[in-house]
Amino acid sequence: MSSAAAQHPLHFQFQNYPLMFTTAAATMAAGLLPVTVTSPHAHAQCWDVPQVPLPMPKPSVSKPMKEQMQVYEDCMQSTSRGLSFGSLHRFHAKSATSGMLSSNFRSFTKKHNKGGRLTILSESRIHHGGVVRYAVQFTAGELSNADGVGFIFSSDLPCPRNIQKIVSVFVNKTGRICVRANAEVERCARSVKELELGDWLEVVADLEQHIMHFTVWPANGGPASTEKVGFGKMLESVRRSEGKPPQVTCGYLAVVMKHIGVSVSLGS
Repeated sequence: MSSAAAQHPLHFQFQNYPLMFTTAAATMAAGLLPVTVTSPHAHAQCWDVPQVPLPMPKPSVSKPMKEQMQVYEDCMQSTSRGLSFGSLHRFHAKSATSGMLSSNFRSFTKKHNKGGRLTILSESRIHHGGVVRYAVQFTAGELSNADGVGFIFSSDLPCPRNIQKIVSVFVNKTGRICVRANAEVERCARSVKELELGDWLEVVADLEQHIMHFTVWPANGGPASTEKVGFGKMLESVRRSEGKPPQVTCGYLAVVMKHIGVSVSLGS
């Protein structure tokens, strides 16, 4: 780690191993993912995460039968093809204040640019624990390096307009995975393929094991590009610095857009 990085309030180092996909299931290669976190409030030497197959979310008997079947079908499709599709997720209704939101709340096009600000689209629901899978696709417009997709850790919807009050893990247009802890942003050493129009970005938020997976499925049919990061120690550090007690990890998907005319759709 460089001397400059050592002086940074928050420093994260990530090391990954490629995911191996088969026609039967998505499994991970053997190895460990060390994550080192340094902050003025806490110090963690190393967090080793065993690489084990991702657990599939199981239908709950308390859910309506229709939703149970949708979850089951999504899981089966994820197992056989590697990429999940479905109709479980929607953008928050307030997204319409920044552009055109489709009638099913699953597609959005930016139409307004108030003061040159970034537009942050929130998902319509908060997830508490479990494993959540998303499929997101930019479909039109000119992407900027500030555009991206990630998961915000919060119990409030929609997300704050001030991006410096957000705690999240995200991937930007260049494919760089970043960790934001309010005003502090760390760029991970590893990245996925640069995002292009038509690519499918799969985001898997494992809120039990505190691991975030990003996979880009190229529009041209090329090989998938995948990375993962651990975020457990980062959340502990943020909560400790803010004087908040430990709680169940929760949050929601978010999409960041800069230019007018950029469109995004949900495929999950």
